[in-house]
Amino acid sequence: MALLALALAGCERIEAQASGEDKRLHVTVVRPERRDMVRRITLPGDLEGLERVALQARVAGYVRSMKVDVGDLVDREQVLAELEAPEIEARRGQAEAGFHAAEAQARAASAELPRSLALLKEGEVDVERAGAERKLRDLTFERKKALSKDNGVTQQEVDEAEAGAVLARTGEAAAQARLGTAKETVAAARAMIESAHAKSAAAKAAVLELEMLVSFTTIKAPWKGVVVERHADPGAFVSPGSSMSGAPLLTLVRADKLRIWIDVPEPDATFVTVGQDATVTPAFKGAAPFSKARVSRFAGALDPATRTLRTAIDLDNTEPPTIRPGIYVRVRLELEKRQNALVIPAEAISIKKGKAFVWIVESGKARKKKVEASADDGERVEIVSGIAPESLVITEGKSAVSENSEVVAVEKTPETGK
Repeated sequence: MALLALALAGCERIEAQASGEDKRLHVTVVRPERRDMVRRITLPGDLEGLERVALQARVAGYVRSMKVDVGDLVDREQVLAELEAPEIEARRGQAEAGFHAAEAQARAASAELPRSLALLKEGEVDVERAGAERKLRDLTFERKKALSKDNGVTQQEVDEAEAGAVLARTGEAAAQARLGTAKETVAAARAMIESAHAKSAAAKAAVLELEMLVSFTTIKAPWKGVVVERHADPGAFVSPGSSMSGAPLLTLVRADKLRIWIDVPEPDATFVTVGQDATVTPAFKGAAPFSKARVSRFAGALDPATRTLRTAIDLDNTEPPTIRPGIYVRVRLELEKRQNALVIPAEAISIKKGKAFVWIVESGKARKKKVEASADDGERVEIVSGIAPESLVITEGKSAVSENSEVVAVEKTPETGK
């Protein structure tokens, strides 16, 4: 209708100019209006799975089986592939044998310790007994030696007492020597036990390490997702870190949680908050927007090269997932709401050398007015200063006017569109 009205007005103007009746230019004008306005921005982005992982072999071996293929949905801890690693299995058998031998040595050493402790106890008793005997013999010798001075005992008895004292001291020394040997035996038994336990622990650690390597032959899903790549088949040899072709065995993408990264321009960055709602729409024609998309996080600083704020938008996928990661999308954010803003149509604004201006009609003549524009929702622009609410702002025909040119204003109102 607007195009038809403009065409008719153009025809009337041409006829009027041909007849010499009216040479003024007819322009379409609107009056600024007061209304609440939401400032929005729309930015491009790529829809990705929240997590993506390349599953690679941790041990060298042959692919025994591949349980999944491209496009399969998998659950957490589901077995995806199995490998065969004969060398690791053999090493684990050897390690288990070494562990059992070390355990047997530890048991044997532990069984020897009680006997050594019993001998130590006997040695302590013998030393105590020999010491008492030596003290008695020494005392007897001293007494008889003193009595011999008064002829109380014979020299024979003194010599016998002295010989008994010497023999007692020899017996005590022998008992102490046996006690020392018993202590060394106990220490050796304890050292043997500690050594056996250390060997057992080392052997157990080796077994656990090899069991862990064996567990790596079963490849499981770290989380719920979808298989997007497969690069190995049963029978293929794989080495740690890659398949035979140098690619991972499988690539898995989390499908129940999706993420879009966008770059918010510097003027709008301060309006981005965590939890802020976002409208995400696929870029292809006729697509409906996704639901429940929100800002989950953003960088703490702007990229100095682009002066943009890296921002993540997260959204939940349905069960089963219907949104395919990898598609190109547009993200719309509502940055701020303006109450009772003075707005004009976006097409009324002109920009020259970075300055915004509009054309208005005053007393039948076109006037150029510099304006200060603020919020912009893509359809309307908020005007902070430069024009009055009753101004007639030219929206159509402004490219043909000049300062003080005479015009005929054809007002279009929001209600009639005319």
